Amino acid sequence: MSGKNKQIMHMLEIEISKKETEIEKRDTEIEKREVIIERLKQKIYDIEHSITWKLLQKYERILNKYFPKSTYIRTLHDNFIKKNRKQIQHTDKKTTKHKTGSKKNPQSKEIDLSNFQLNFPEQKHPLVSIIVITFNNYAYTVACLDSILKYTMLPYELIIVDNHSTDKTIELLKQLTNVTVIRNNSNVGVGAGYNMGGEKAHGKYVLFLNNDTIVTEYWLDTLVDTLKHNKSCGATGSKLLNLDGTLQAAGAIIRENGVCKNYGFNDDPNKDIYNYEREVDYCPAACLLVRKELFLNIGGFDDRYFPGYYEDVDLCLKIKEKNLTTIYQPRSEVYHHEHGSTNREELKRMIRTNRIKFLSKWGEHIH
Repeated sequence: MSGKNKQIMHMLEIEISKKETEIEKRDTEIEKREVIIERLKQKIYDIEHSITWKLLQKYERILNKYFPKSTYIRTLHDNFIKKNRKQIQHTDKKTTKHKTGSKKNPQSKEIDLSNFQLNFPEQKHPLVSIIVITFNNYAYTVACLDSILKYTMLPYELIIVDNHSTDKTIELLKQLTNVTVIRNNSNVGVGAGYNMGGEKAHGKYVLFLNNDTIVTEYWLDTLVDTLKHNKSCGATGSKLLNLDGTLQAAGAIIRENGVCKNYGFNDDPNKDIYNYEREVDYCPAACLLVRKELFLNIGGFDDRYFPGYYEDVDLCLKIKEKNLTTIYQPRSEVYHHEHGSTNREELKRMIRTNRIKFLSKWGEHIH
């Protein structure tokens, strides 16, 4: 490529980057307005289904029946109400600390693995196969596995797919008992790695979990209950929290231009709007539960999105093609160090590249 062509390509890349920044700003503004709309809808719903509202509606019907407007008694009544009505000012309550609390960054300190060991329960008939992909960042994996062992009560098996880690992850995996470990000779990516785990799974359900997550009490029970009691549901995902306790994702949204946004990002996770079960465009595969039979029938994750990003969006759309839904389950809470294993520039490049691949496959379906 000539120097002039390189200069033109560089200028085009700068222009594309500017346009993407503008699109991100517009998407953020749209998302803020959607949140406001959802809040108003929730408030209207709460009001209309409250006992006070129902009593007022009944009172008004009686009033209109026996004392129609323009009658003398009705006029006295209305004037009295106007004169004595109190003006109520609604103020937002600013919370300094979320009920959910926060978690320390697992990378903040070195971990000595010389005497470290995690003994997972042996299960001959696991209900759930938990599949975790590792690629370096062993400290994240330690925190993740420790939380699984502490908070998972249902019968499960643990499958770890290592994408050719070169740090202490190799040492860590040797310290685990009753765990299926698949070691790859190269980084095959997220989608292909999860597929390898899915092929080895014995559970009725497969749970895809990032290694930079920390699960909490009843995290898995609530997800399994969601699929068990909702036959039209094909997949369900957790409420994802940032390490500081703020909300990371209450499900996610797919825009017409292929841009995907975490719903409620950085907001207060205790708000009512984020705490009811509902259908969503997709749930991030940082923590996603799917029926194994369905997962295998639709071909698993599409490995075209190597090394990662958009494979979970794609999977949920394939599930939707089967007339099944993806449900956001707020009772399952999982902390996630988003993009903990990817640097910012590499992240932008992967998202940009895979969005193009995603639109070429699904563009006509999301308009």
